[in-house]
Amino acid sequence: LSLDLGVSYLPLLSLIATGIAFLTWFSRAHAHASLRAPISGGPVIAWFIPILSLWLPYQRMADVWTVVTQRPKGIVLTWWALWLAQSFV
Repeated sequence: LSLDLGVSYLPLLSLIATGIAFLTWFSRAHAHASLRAPISGGPVIAWFIPILSLWLPYQRMADVWTVVTQRPKGIVLTWWALWLAQSFV
């Protein structure tokens, strides 16, 4: 295994690692929020359902944001719009 080959896998490995870390955090945040108020389930699986993954993760995050912070969810909409924009570019 040459050094060049190892370096070429570095972005993919970091993407996988941060994805796992984010989904773990998101799942825990959702579980914590669901203890405070009833919110819809499936925070992690929402990312993997074709077509629905364009909307369900936003709904889950907005639910968590609203329950935990008691503030408007405008920042979540901005985050989701930027996520969708970078996904299609």
